[in-house]
Amino acid sequence: MQTRGMAISILALAIGARGAAAVPWPGDDSGSLTLDKATSKCEQKANQNVGKLVGAILKCQTKLVDSAFKGSPFDEQACENTAEAAFTAKTITTACPCVDPAGIIAIVEPVINANTGFTYCDPAGTPIGDLPDNGAAQIDGTVPSTQTILTYEDKVGKFVAKLVADFLKCHQKFAATYQKVGGTPDDTVEEACETAAVTKFTTAVGLMTGGQGCENVPQLVQLTTGQLEGANLLTFCASPSAAFVR
Repeated sequence: MQTRGMAISILALAIGARGAAAVPWPGDDSGSLTLDKATSKCEQKANQNVGKLVGAILKCQTKLVDSAFKGSPFDEQACENTAEAAFTAKTITTACPCVDPAGIIAIVEPVINANTGFTYCDPAGTPIGDLPDNGAAQIDGTVPSTQTILTYEDKVGKFVAKLVADFLKCHQKFAATYQKVGGTPDDTVEEACETAAVTKFTTAVGLMTGGQGCENVPQLVQLTTGQLEGANLLTFCASPSAAFVR
């Protein structure tokens, strides 16, 4: 019995040294939660960097649209490449090798490009895809026809970036809390945090004037939050198994 007990203790220590087992993320988010401090911190940082990447790409698109409105060229793809290179350099995955920066970039960029038309949607404007700038052909939406509409839609884009950052911060806080307290995950606080982030966004947009009326804010919120929940496993990806190995 002593030999068996020693074997069990050694096995437990080995598993602890490799990383604590993870559990599925509760609620409507994909991904998993881990008790391993190094892994959790690594995943939280990667998740935070995704928010920064999204904000940087949205800023590149704003610069493209603003430049096009003024009749000036802007290399939007080069701007995105710089943002993506910064994301890759800052996302260190030594403690969370399940995070794939290149794979995240391959998903984030086309998703943002496909959703641009929910904010830049003036039917009287020039299609962004018709612009000669490198990379613009992959971006949906139109260049606003007036300064008033441009100002409004630029601000919506900034608020979307803030919504993404706030929403992802809810995930980071939840992962940090679980890593410290463990137990059965309860996402009540996280869900309240996400709701507050959405309310903050819709309130800010609702106070603005100058929109074209085509801006589909409810669908934009639904798509953005749904995509963030579905993509949660791209950063919070520790294997939900006792056999998890870092």
